[in-house]
Amino acid sequence: MLNEKVIKSNLKKWGFKSFDSKIHEHVNRGLENVAKDLANKFARNSRRQDGGRIVLPSEYFGVDSGKYEASASDGSNLNVTDSWIRNPLSASDPTGAITGGAAKKKFACTIKAVKDVSERISRFEFKQQHIKEVKEKFEERMTKFMNSVDRRNKNNETHLSEELFNTVRDQKQYNNLF
Repeated sequence: MLNEKVIKSNLKKWGFKSFDSKIHEHVNRGLENVAKDLANKFARNSRRQDGGRIVLPSEYFGVDSGKYEASASDGSNLNVTDSWIRNPLSASDPTGAITGGAAKKKFACTIKAVKDVSERISRFEFKQQHIKEVKEKFEERMTKFMNSVDRRNKNNETHLSEELFNTVRDQKQYNNLF
């Protein structure tokens, strides 16, 4: 479960200094719903992957297959042009992150919160990769949601009211988040 301190620090990114108490419950319910959805997906996929392995003979891909051509077609001849060459990287910004534009606001979630929710809601055993996927999916959905809340906040309020939160939450695209 995300504690109030984590939620508050996330909401500060969008300019909210305080929030109604029900929002804490809504955000945690959103995390639970994302974890449940992905647990069902992971469980379905693990049941499907119990099949046998298909092995093709080496001749299938090689010269002996009868489908091998020694000469490549003209379509695969690629000439490097200036448009293919990447702009040089700055020594102060080797990743290009600073020059790529303004930093985006992102809702952040802790791995511990995802682990706690995952263990509580499902009999499915979450592996580390599953926990990371739940975390990423929840952060992505909450970031999109909070950007919508920010757009609806016409008066630049610093308190996130449940009314504003519910206005966005009731939109069709957020029905399965909360």
